[in-house]
Amino acid sequence: MKRERRLFDAIGELPNRQIDEAETHRFRRRSWTRYAALVAAAALVLGLGTLAMRLLGGASSEAPGANAGGGGGEDETYMAYCGPVFPLLSLNSADGVTASRHVDYDFSPYATRIERYGDGEDVWYEAYDDEAIITDSYLLTNETDEDITLELAYPFAGSFSDPETYLPAITVGGESVEAGLLAGPYAGGYCGAASPGADDTERWNLAQPTSWQDYKARIESGYLETVLDEFPVLDQPLVVYRVSDYIVPETNAVNPTLNLEFYVDEGAQIITFNSNGGTNDEQTGYRARHIGGLGNQYREPEPMYVAILGGDLRSLTMQGYENGGCEPGEEMDITATLRREQMTLGEFIQMLVDDSDGYGWYYHPEKTEIYEHLPDGMFCGCVAEMIEQYGFLSDNPAERYWWGAMEDFLSETRSVTRLMYRTFALTIAAHESVTVTASMRKHASYDFIGENAGRSGYDLVTTLGSNLTFTEQTASVSHTESIELVRNTFGFDVERGVVSVTLDMQQEYYRLEITRKKTE
Repeated sequence: MKRERRLFDAIGELPNRQIDEAETHRFRRRSWTRYAALVAAAALVLGLGTLAMRLLGGASSEAPGANAGGGGGEDETYMAYCGPVFPLLSLNSADGVTASRHVDYDFSPYATRIERYGDGEDVWYEAYDDEAIITDSYLLTNETDEDITLELAYPFAGSFSDPETYLPAITVGGESVEAGLLAGPYAGGYCGAASPGADDTERWNLAQPTSWQDYKARIESGYLETVLDEFPVLDQPLVVYRVSDYIVPETNAVNPTLNLEFYVDEGAQIITFNSNGGTNDEQTGYRARHIGGLGNQYREPEPMYVAILGGDLRSLTMQGYENGGCEPGEEMDITATLRREQMTLGEFIQMLVDDSDGYGWYYHPEKTEIYEHLPDGMFCGCVAEMIEQYGFLSDNPAERYWWGAMEDFLSETRSVTRLMYRTFALTIAAHESVTVTASMRKHASYDFIGENAGRSGYDLVTTLGSNLTFTEQTASVSHTESIELVRNTFGFDVERGVVSVTLDMQQEYYRLEITRKKTE
């Protein structure tokens, strides 16, 4: 049960000479729901006639080479972990339906050179693609005498800042279907800021998932239920101050900075956007927030927002300084427009996302991200979810977010790892079968340093989180000309021609590691 939140409506007065009052502005209330794309998905009714699928079979995982190169235990972790390939699931009952699954790892991208540095024949560095093409196919069979409609969801691990090619494409009977998208909360946790052995109760740094067992723990603790829940509605009133239209005279100052000084009541929360820093004095209630870089001739400074949850700013003044230290004796003349508005916290988040494009330019300025494919309201809903779970609305906020900088929530909502789900409805006629395939590019997991540096890791879970009744699961590797298998638990042995295996569904997890063959 979500905790009650106190709603604040105490609005203070500020001297007219200090503030240019904002124009009256009414914000349109947004309903942040996860379901829009799912509800719109059309049900497909298909039979066996044109849709029979030939699943690849092959050697058992008991075949020679099952642990070629040294095995690979289930407890191994990666410094940069991209998550396993997850099985298809149904959001409603799948009783009466059986599933046969085949997963192919296509390593043809490893032959693609993406960077080359050097002069003529003197090449000192080359970089190649390190993504695999995953094709995860299912033959779903209705064993009953009646048609069955499934609300299917295909899980995948990733972030909103991933390239759009990581978004699984869904086909049914070889025909593309328009699938919806659901997104779960941050799948990782937090850790202390100091060296190993520090107090693990502190949460200053992100601790992204490093193994499939991190996902297992999340899924088994009710992750999907959270995904299907509505996003928080953040209707707490805010007073928002917008500082913009800076005028800086010609100066030799290294870092012209505008500083806002004010006082707040005990228990009030300051929330900022585009502030470079400031000062807190908990005993007196004194606060300061500033924005620097105002003399930058190459980039026009953006507005700074200082919002307060639970009251208003008192004794507010603005002063320019020659640098970000904002020390007495370093004052200079800087003028700006200061506007005061009232809105809810949810409307404030929506405004920042609309104005800043989700603070996402930092990640892939030249690539289309999954972010661009999110249903309306999803990103803001996930921001609200992070604030409520870990930020200033949490019963146990992470120290990482103590300052109340909205940049942290916007950028990390975009970049943290989570489980997402492609959703679509499918009706299978009685005693008929339907082919469903999910295809995507997937980046390799890897270590930056250590004995495993230079290896690319890929893995798979057989039944984790799925309610389908599987009759068989198989896996294969293809286009292996440019790679070498270092070790794997699937049982692949490319040199001996074992490129397709039958999986033991009692074994939860399979993994393989590869290296790219060296070119002459």
